[in-house]
Amino acid sequence: MKRHREKNGSPDPGAGGNWSDLVPRFLSALVLVAVVLLISRAGPVPFAALVIAGAVILCWEWARMVRRTDFDELLVLHAVTIGFSGILFVVDQKAPALLVLLVGPAMRFATTEDRQAKSLGISLLGVPYIGLPVIALIWLRGDENFGFLAVVYLFVTVWSVDVFAYIAGRALGGPKLAPRISPNK
Repeated sequence: MKRHREKNGSPDPGAGGNWSDLVPRFLSALVLVAVVLLISRAGPVPFAALVIAGAVILCWEWARMVRRTDFDELLVLHAVTIGFSGILFVVDQKAPALLVLLVGPAMRFATTEDRQAKSLGISLLGVPYIGLPVIALIWLRGDENFGFLAVVYLFVTVWSVDVFAYIAGRALGGPKLAPRISPNK
């Protein structure tokens, strides 16, 4: 297979065939899988806390992708809205939880004096985009009989796809998908 070369002629470390980072990735994945499974097994409330913590990280990534900033007022709004909605869902306030996801961004959009409303609207779409899966995961884990097994099945499915995408990407190489967002993919 032809190896990709950077401008200086040296092999591109992200091109097919480079497996040098496999061991650290594997070891860190084992630790993270164990932590996620232990927290998932601990019950719906610890699981919800894990999901909400992950959502805060996703809010930060959304801010970086959409607004090209690491921290701003909207990041706080996103994180608080999604966190509050997740907490409401945990305490069995499902309708208010969904309402918070929709009303929070709408209120911010309605009260803006910013004439860049289109970019604000795109940014605020991150709340339901992240928040609805958060609520879905909390709801799924909340089932007394099959909640733990359901989230484990979901995680194994996602992890498997991710692992095979990594293997295919390393074996085949090819152009970078979104170098500004994720330089190694």
